[in-house]
Amino acid sequence: MVGPIGAMGAASILVPGWVTAGLLAGGIFYGMVGLNHAFQIHRKRLENVAMVSDLLVSIVLLGTYCALALVR
Repeated sequence: MVGPIGAMGAASILVPGWVTAGLLAGGIFYGMVGLNHAFQIHRKRLENVAMVSDLLVSIVLLGTYCALALVR
């Protein structure tokens, strides 16, 4: 099942104007999820993996958003 952010990303193939909105929404979402993992005191190994991957995805999405904002 695809959530609203995934649907926006898929729809941005047809509507290019949605790319920046999808990057920003996804970057904020993954950043918040990663921070939520970070503040869990009793994390297990898989939660650490999820935290790192969520934060990396957030960095990539927000970095791409910033790069597109500078170009436009």
